[in-house]
Amino acid sequence: MTGRLHVAVDANVLNAAWGGIPKHLHRIAAELAAGGDRVDLLVNQRSWQSPVPGARAVPLRLPVRGLWRDLAVPLWARRHRPDVLWAPETVLPRRIGVPTVVTVHDLAPLILPGSKPPQVERQFETAIPRSVRSATRVICVSDATAQEVAARWGIESPAVIGNGVDDRFAPGEVEAERRWAGATYGLERPFVLHVGSLEPRKGLDVLIAAAEREPGWQLVLAGRPAHEGDRILTAARAAR
Repeated sequence: MTGRLHVAVDANVLNAAWGGIPKHLHRIAAELAAGGDRVDLLVNQRSWQSPVPGARAVPLRLPVRGLWRDLAVPLWARRHRPDVLWAPETVLPRRIGVPTVVTVHDLAPLILPGSKPPQVERQFETAIPRSVRSATRVICVSDATAQEVAARWGIESPAVIGNGVDDRFAPGEVEAERRWAGATYGLERPFVLHVGSLEPRKGLDVLIAAAEREPGWQLVLAGRPAHEGDRILTAARAAR
């Protein structure tokens, strides 16, 4: 096991609805475990089963999420001494005696006010900038986000590591896929497909307005309603 890492992860997001950050965490943790690293998934639960092959579940229960992060996680880290603590949701404990990594996915709540619930916007004004400034390493998923992080929070040269794509999303045979879409979902005419959660920061209002101007095309939304998602879904249905 020489040279292998012991990686601890704030994995609470794996209990949320399946989406971008849960999938991001799941795939990276699975690859680390498959490569021989020890991956401990820390969650604020009394009992929990790891959904990631090869990764260990570490349930540490405290009633309040903030206390869990600032008390339970540092105490566990002091006892088990992981090589690094990774925060895929960008929020770290206030004090932690091990190296840390945070991932910044975007700064939409700051750039587009109202695009996320108020409690999320508050995090981007308080806990998240504090965590980013205190982290040993900062990872951004795009050049644009890295530039925003550097400009707003004074981080020098954050690492840019783009998101990957699952192998199953490799291009297929076009006509066969069109036949499948028609047989499965009744999509016979040309359509524009949006894949992702339904929320304002995705630019869906613009996409819906464009769909209204092209009556020959069909707009297809594949994703769950998130913040203001029901309003977006109503607007999309009206644009048919």
